[in-house]
Amino acid sequence: MASSASPCQSIKPCKMSGILPCKGCQRNFCQDHMIEHRQELAGDFQRVLSDRDLLYQQIYCETSSTGPQAFDYVTKWERKTIEKINMIADQARRQMQDLLDETRLKVKEKYDQLSAELRQRQESSHFFEQDIDRLSKTLQQIKLDYEYQDTTATVTAKARTIDFDNIFHITLNPTTNVSQNQLFIGGTLLADKQHQSKLNEFYGTPHQQWELIYKATRDGFETNNFHCKCDGKSPTIVLIQSKNGGYLFGGYTAVPWSSQRTAIRDPTAFIFTLTNPNPIPITNFTIQQAAIDYAVFHHPQAGPIFVEATSVKLTRLKFTVYCEGFRRKENGSLKVT
Repeated sequence: MASSASPCQSIKPCKMSGILPCKGCQRNFCQDHMIEHRQELAGDFQRVLSDRDLLYQQIYCETSSTGPQAFDYVTKWERKTIEKINMIADQARRQMQDLLDETRLKVKEKYDQLSAELRQRQESSHFFEQDIDRLSKTLQQIKLDYEYQDTTATVTAKARTIDFDNIFHITLNPTTNVSQNQLFIGGTLLADKQHQSKLNEFYGTPHQQWELIYKATRDGFETNNFHCKCDGKSPTIVLIQSKNGGYLFGGYTAVPWSSQRTAIRDPTAFIFTLTNPNPIPITNFTIQQAAIDYAVFHHPQAGPIFVEATSVKLTRLKFTVYCEGFRRKENGSLKVT
């Protein structure tokens, strides 16, 4: 008697038997859908690799912006110190030369005086034995003075020791805040600073920080994964990236997520597009007055649903999008109320 095989458990309609088991999700697939399933897993894995590559850029390539003032201070000190040292060294060299020139100048003055007298007596032929004897002795003395200063006049220079090893006192000041430039903390989809700024512009607080509470590639693509991380959390921004084209869009709600099946009234909710295949700029779409009572819809078997009439609905995240959820950050040194 032949054993009956279980049907293919693909989410897509399939009449084939599930003969190939997946050790991960514990479902059985037909051959075609197993290939498709593995391709989807490969895509999910590739997105993890992409996240890793983005993190590499942040860790190894980007210059830390947490202490630019400290680096600028050291650079300015270096430049000013070098300029000051050069100036002081030039002054010391001039002082040493002046000391050497002072003795030589005295000898030169005596030499010039003797030369002037010799010229005068030579021109007038006014010299006698005693004049020659005196002038000869003067010349000999000038010669001795020159030789003496040339051999004994030495200049020494001493500088006070500067403790360069301990000239700086450098400490790492403990802080609990992330750089204010990093508005969305923990995510990888919002690498563009303009996108971060625009979302805060839509929210109404330019420097608001947000912390990642859900990431599909980290926490899972199933709807229960979303609810486990996001239920009870507010206000939140859901950021979605399409698998085809990698376009970014999403929505905001001030109401905490829940697993109850109910329409939610939220006059502050909006949806937005950051990138799209159409020539539409970065735009937020506010809720029309008639749709405020069902601006957001909660469902235990669905992910985030914004403005049901617009079909921004994620019933099964795994086969639809790449998703991150952010909650407004309240702790830390930056708190906007």
